[in-house]
Amino acid sequence: NYVAKKMTWNGDRGIYPASGARIAWDKKTGNEADINFILLNLLRDEGIHAYPILVSTKDNGTVNTDYPFLQQFNTTMVCVVIDDKKYILNAADKYNPVYHVPSNVLHNDAYVVDNTNGGWIILSDNNSTLRNDVLLNLRISPRDSLTGTAVINSYDYAKNKTLGFWEKDTNSFINYYKAGDSLMQIKNIEVEGADMDSVSLEQKFDFAMRLDSMAGHDSFTVNFFQGFKRNPFVTRARNTDIDFNYKRSYKIEGTVVVPEGYVFSLPENLKLSMPDSSIVLEKYFGVADSVLSFRIMLNYKRPYYDAKVYPQIEDFYKKLYSALNEKIAFMKKQNP
Repeated sequence: NYVAKKMTWNGDRGIYPASGARIAWDKKTGNEADINFILLNLLRDEGIHAYPILVSTKDNGTVNTDYPFLQQFNTTMVCVVIDDKKYILNAADKYNPVYHVPSNVLHNDAYVVDNTNGGWIILSDNNSTLRNDVLLNLRISPRDSLTGTAVINSYDYAKNKTLGFWEKDTNSFINYYKAGDSLMQIKNIEVEGADMDSVSLEQKFDFAMRLDSMAGHDSFTVNFFQGFKRNPFVTRARNTDIDFNYKRSYKIEGTVVVPEGYVFSLPENLKLSMPDSSIVLEKYFGVADSVLSFRIMLNYKRPYYDAKVYPQIEDFYKKLYSALNEKIAFMKKQNP
């Protein structure tokens, strides 16, 4: 944490330091290798078993261990070994805690550079997940608007991602959650847990948006703040494997209060899953008096799929996005 907070990554990768650890430390900036060699030296000064590792980020490609050419790697990170447990550290990333493998090198091979303990290791993390829980308390206004409060708890890799937007600036955070919806308003933001790795990142804010009007009634969805607005799997064929990086868990639950004299028209409750049950969606809606209760849960039990199962992924995702974005309509009660 000390190195990550003191140093600023200049945006460059590289398996070699650009200026050297001492010069980079004096300037408080450097490429990834500069910053991670500073970390490496400090760890070794404390008697910790730490080694430089050659890695390839996802945008650089998968490493072929049968042909370990140096050109396959594009940056250097640090591997720490404590009681036979390996920790993969990148001090150029200010938001990834020590117990998570950096997401941009997950499921790839790396090479430990050491005369005695050198060799290949796999950068895997089967225990950590991306988990995002959204709690919504909503109210429909007679003036065709939906207002409410959102409480979002982001855990593990979800926290790392969101924290980057929050610490950059408020506008980046707001735009991340608006997801291109220019008519949504977000205000009164409160964030807790940013400085503690062991707790979730809790985000609270108020928001408002216009309702959709069609065929004499208004409607809305409750698919907010989880990033499921546009289906990424729309092509008919795919030649590359599908890497979701990590197991995932999403939940959206809450209530909607409708004005007196109005009623809801609800989607059907639903359970949808992949043929092997590795991705499961569950939706529940219920109404009591003038209050709608809802719960949506989406769980990914595995992070990686071979390209040959893409037809199953494509078919499932069509149904998934249709279900997530299904409209909830409300209208005035008919006179008896």
